[in-house]
Amino acid sequence: MHQCFWITLILTTFCSEAIQAQEKPDTIDTDRKGRIFGLPVVYSTPETDWAFGLAGIYSFHLDKRRPQPGTNVSQFQLALVYTLNQQLLFYLPFDVFTSGNAYRINGEIGYYKYLYYYYGAGNDYKDYEGEIYRADFPRIRLNFMKRYGRHMYLGLRYWLEHYELREVVDNGLLDRKTVAGADGSFSAGIGPVLQLDSRDVIFYPKKGQLLEASLLFNTSWLGSDYLFTKFLFNGSRYFPLSPRMVLAVNAYLETNLGDTPFNQMALLGGTKKLRGYYEGRYRDKSLIILQTELRFPVWKRFKGAIFGGAGMVSDQPFAFNTEHLRPAFGAGLRYLALKKEQIHIRLDLAWGQRSNAYYLTIGEAF
Repeated sequence: MHQCFWITLILTTFCSEAIQAQEKPDTIDTDRKGRIFGLPVVYSTPETDWAFGLAGIYSFHLDKRRPQPGTNVSQFQLALVYTLNQQLLFYLPFDVFTSGNAYRINGEIGYYKYLYYYYGAGNDYKDYEGEIYRADFPRIRLNFMKRYGRHMYLGLRYWLEHYELREVVDNGLLDRKTVAGADGSFSAGIGPVLQLDSRDVIFYPKKGQLLEASLLFNTSWLGSDYLFTKFLFNGSRYFPLSPRMVLAVNAYLETNLGDTPFNQMALLGGTKKLRGYYEGRYRDKSLIILQTELRFPVWKRFKGAIFGGAGMVSDQPFAFNTEHLRPAFGAGLRYLALKKEQIHIRLDLAWGQRSNAYYLTIGEAF
């Protein structure tokens, strides 16, 4: 069973300011002082065992001298985590808004010494129990976007990842070089990104939609070892069935054209892309997922959820075979940790084909 336990006080602290700024678009908050928070990070997964670290958050406004109505708060995070499996995670996520939210620059810079399970690429390894490997990689993910209208941002996306395999299972799939990137890879891509966000609340929407689409060209002139193009679409829509009941629907599509290393393939599973499967239990060049979730009140600050979905991978773009459809379903409980910001602690139990998992984390799957 895939177990995941996150205690992330970081998210609940810094995001409260961001939401407060977004809830009052026609007023100006004259308090433009920067704020710094320092918080512990603790979590546990099968891959890491227990992990411990520290995180710092700096929140600020770029329009300090000339405040504009509705300018969202900007923030930088910095975290360093060490695990009992001798893994190291260093990452700096950031989200910066210029005056009046005219431009948005967000992304992440990080360095990871990590451990993963690999189950093969494609649909031919459904009975394979997986193999462990270790990898070190720096990662840069950057979006530079300009706002058009009330809900749309359009701009450029840049991703870079230098993936080095440090340890593989002797005579395993990676050791036998059965897939591209088994010797490591350097990937760098750039391309357009589009975001449409009309949600009423960021962390527990009751209406509106969030759509994101991007196209990344990994080319030799950027230094990529493998030449491929990645298309991503992630769309969620929220339907209020009653004042306290919401139906959420999500569609995810990813396809990679060209010589794609295994670590850049589309991954099915995890906390967001079809709960009930280990993240990467199925991977290939293309992936499609459809999932829905009914969210309803239970008692006081407690809420419930029933969810289900299905997904499949393919080695060809948009050429999916329903024989390889992977269904999943489950139920969960939510606890409203911060009422004003609508931030919940989430516990989900999920089942897939010959697999199951539970998740304890913060925030919704979509």
